[in-house]
Amino acid sequence: MSRTYKPVKWRKPILTLNHQRDIVLSLLFKLWRNKKLPFYWTLGPCLSFIVFLPSLVTYFSGEDFIFINFASSGHAFFEPSQNLFYRPLPNIFWQFDYNVWHLNASGYHFTNIVIHIVNTFLIELLVLSISSNKTIAVFACLLFAIQPIHTEPVVWLSGRPDLLATLFFISAFLSGLKFFRTNNWKYYLISVLSFTLSLLCKESGIGFPIIFFLILVTGYRQRFPQKLIPLVIKFIPYFLIIAIYIVVRIIVLGGLGGYAQESTSILGVIWNLTLGLWLPLLFPINLESAGLVISLVTAGLFGIAYIWVFFPFPFKTVNHTKHNILVGVLIMYGTILPALTVAPTGRNLEQSRILYLPSVGFCIVLASLFHLNSNKSSDSMNYKAKKEGNFFGKIKPHTHSKIKFVLIMLMYIICLIIAIIPWIHAGDTVEETFILLKKSGLPIQSGDTVYYQSLPDSYHGAYVWRNGINEATKLLIKPGVDGFHRTDDLIIDYKRAAQSKIWFIQYGLTQKPITLHLSSSYSITNPSISNINDNNFDKDTKWSFAQCDTDGWILDPVDKKIECQKSSGILFNVMKEESNLLIRSPIINASGTELQLSLESYVYYNFQQPQIEAELTLKDSNGNPNFQQTFQLAADGKNHIYQFQIKNYDMSNNQKQIFIKITNSRSNILLQSARIQLNQIGVKS
Repeated sequence: MSRTYKPVKWRKPILTLNHQRDIVLSLLFKLWRNKKLPFYWTLGPCLSFIVFLPSLVTYFSGEDFIFINFASSGHAFFEPSQNLFYRPLPNIFWQFDYNVWHLNASGYHFTNIVIHIVNTFLIELLVLSISSNKTIAVFACLLFAIQPIHTEPVVWLSGRPDLLATLFFISAFLSGLKFFRTNNWKYYLISVLSFTLSLLCKESGIGFPIIFFLILVTGYRQRFPQKLIPLVIKFIPYFLIIAIYIVVRIIVLGGLGGYAQESTSILGVIWNLTLGLWLPLLFPINLESAGLVISLVTAGLFGIAYIWVFFPFPFKTVNHTKHNILVGVLIMYGTILPALTVAPTGRNLEQSRILYLPSVGFCIVLASLFHLNSNKSSDSMNYKAKKEGNFFGKIKPHTHSKIKFVLIMLMYIICLIIAIIPWIHAGDTVEETFILLKKSGLPIQSGDTVYYQSLPDSYHGAYVWRNGINEATKLLIKPGVDGFHRTDDLIIDYKRAAQSKIWFIQYGLTQKPITLHLSSSYSITNPSISNINDNNFDKDTKWSFAQCDTDGWILDPVDKKIECQKSSGILFNVMKEESNLLIRSPIINASGTELQLSLESYVYYNFQQPQIEAELTLKDSNGNPNFQQTFQLAADGKNHIYQFQIKNYDMSNNQKQIFIKITNSRSNILLQSARIQLNQIGVKS
């Protein structure tokens, strides 16, 4: 008898999606109505919430389940399987999210959006601290709020380390500036602590002491008067924190780990330092999602916008603007250094999360240049236009500047929408993967293994099932069930069939909605996956090869030898060379709405070829295929039963024939029995 499948019980989240939305809107509205708080301070946070609001309805992406699985088991501080990185603090946030939201994806996205909103607000405070210019602060804040390259770290939950590292990095910067302005040691301790927390989120903030020191000694000695030697002494604790962090990292990981283990050529490093850093920030377009035509048009509009904004460029700049640009450049390059060995951001904005913290500096640079140009060149251009009597002569200089900025912001919003769409589609695919598996009603039990076939790795830069399929199986199907993404180079562990069942699940992603069916199931101790027994089979639909009685089956080897082994079956001797075999069943009168085929075979053990490609095809009497499925024969020297369920085939022609094709086999194959059951759904037999 088949075992009963019990779906996972979903815990009701503490806050629903509507509650999350209402809380944020209420807080933002209160900030907006607060008379003590300048109105412009709320523009960036409000805009960042609005543009990323669609992510609340996005499901998890594959790798998210890794962190959720550790959080569900109470091991959120550090996960030993992720031995390339030491990022314990984000894992504590995962623990918090799991306890509050359980498996409600919108709650996790809500947390990411809140962190991004806080970062947007902190950037405005940072620019005000270094420049005291409200216009530059607002420009930088708005640019950061909707920068399209932020789609991956904000919408992809596993990009949370970048969000948190940026939050504590800016906090360390702000509190450090406050200390050197007021000499209040409370802010110094907050700065050191924030820097430590930034390192515990992601290693991208490790250059903070050098960046901060260079900023103080190059441009802000007058605003923050400090003698050089005392200034150096005050930076010693920062470097002690780095030393302790490196020691702990080596102890935990057994080495430095991280990006240093990835091999990138010197040309790749040079690219990341130059165009690889600037191009995604200047032209944040997901080329795969947008398509060729839209990408070219968008890139052209960006180019025109930059030319219109910055030319004629005022080469004589005031000192405070130079200092702002210097701060932005130092932040950009100081925070990208730990990731120089990583492959650059792709044309689909993949890996753009590594640019989240550097984009803080980019937004400061862009806002400073924009403000500088609007003050220097806009007046002269408007004066000339007014003299010539054209349209721009009727526009005030400040209005002219705002129009330029709004156009760039509109371009950002368009690119952001293009970048978010793949993540929504990827989340739907991940969710549909397990919805279909649960609906299939397969009696999957703890100890079983599921191999998922035809699942996508990513979609237009959005991660789907690159990682996390095993953890998702444990969380969404049943604890103790292992799940693997079936790829061509994956060595299947058929030894699992001796203890439990191996399931091969095939997904059809080219159809809408996507489909799922059982490819095959391997088992030794309990091969039955349904109520199939010998009494349910008619004699015309059951064949045993044990006595070499094929009853109409035709075996067509290619220049190889078929032998009959009494009491064992039909032996296909491949003579230790690659060979093909085609097995054709007799004509079947398929009057039922469902076919169930069971094929029993034995393949000699082959270390070099642990599985053999095979294909099952159902054709009608006219040779038209009604069903086709690839599967693998286990070459582990054990008996196996392969079972298939064929549904929704063309019933206009009841005369059917089954073809089993075995390709490129280098192992002898012994066929023992085959049987077919015709099920008339809803009709008692």
